[in-house]
Amino acid sequence: MKSTGSLVEKTVDVRLHTGIGDVSIVREQFDAPIDSVGRAKASHHLQLSLLPFPQASSACFEDFWGPHRFERIGQLFLLPAESRLRMRSACRKQHSLVCELRPTAISAWFDAEFEWTDRQLIGSLDIASHEVRRLMRAVLTEVSKPGFASEAMVELLTAQICVTLSRHFRDLDRDAPNGGLAPWRMRLIDEYLEADLGGANITSLAEHCGLSPRHLSRAFRSSSGQTLGIYIAQRRIDVARRMLAAGASVKQTAFATGFSGPTNFATAFRRATGYSPRQYRDDVATNRRVIAH
Repeated sequence: MKSTGSLVEKTVDVRLHTGIGDVSIVREQFDAPIDSVGRAKASHHLQLSLLPFPQASSACFEDFWGPHRFERIGQLFLLPAESRLRMRSACRKQHSLVCELRPTAISAWFDAEFEWTDRQLIGSLDIASHEVRRLMRAVLTEVSKPGFASEAMVELLTAQICVTLSRHFRDLDRDAPNGGLAPWRMRLIDEYLEADLGGANITSLAEHCGLSPRHLSRAFRSSSGQTLGIYIAQRRIDVARRMLAAGASVKQTAFATGFSGPTNFATAFRRATGYSPRQYRDDVATNRRVIAH
């Protein structure tokens, strides 16, 4: 992609070759605001920016939208192979994890019948998926600090990323039933709770989904038949069960699952399960010893 009005210095810190594509850690330096236009490579370009990206950054898929429509581009984005893109940003320095995904290698997930819709193209510029972000961070760790079988691990993680991206983009085009939430937004909620259960609340989830708290609460109840508050509480108890069963302390479990302290946690846990947290943990441990003998 050619840049106009700015010179680019590019350094590749490390590059790893896999059967799916190349994975690199890249540093870029710009001497002026970016206003670039060009055609993407023959590979899908997936990038996680490790430095803050200016909020006003935007891009235009000229083959699909014409030259005047721009949409926001975020920290995590994907440029489809061979797409003609114009990008604008005040970014002067960037440090990124880049995955160049060969279409032939990922055809099982992005097959020949996959056609980019308008909603998917908008979503590709700002990928709102905690799971994809988590997997990219795992790839970054393997590439930055390689260990035993790192190349194999990166290839497995990259395959997971491709599957998750395919699901994410397909979900973007599914309409929400009866005024409820679209499947991709339901998945966003689950991914957010998986990543930050302790800090999750209706306000933070609404902001993440791009909806008002009132709209999210109403749409979630229409989709699931229960309130979002009850759903969050159930997820907290489910995670607490797993932590206690694994031997975590009551205090550790309480704070990890978003309770203000062990007392409030114990009250909620007993109400949901009929056991105190200590009773539950001890019963699980006793049952394991009985089974072992």
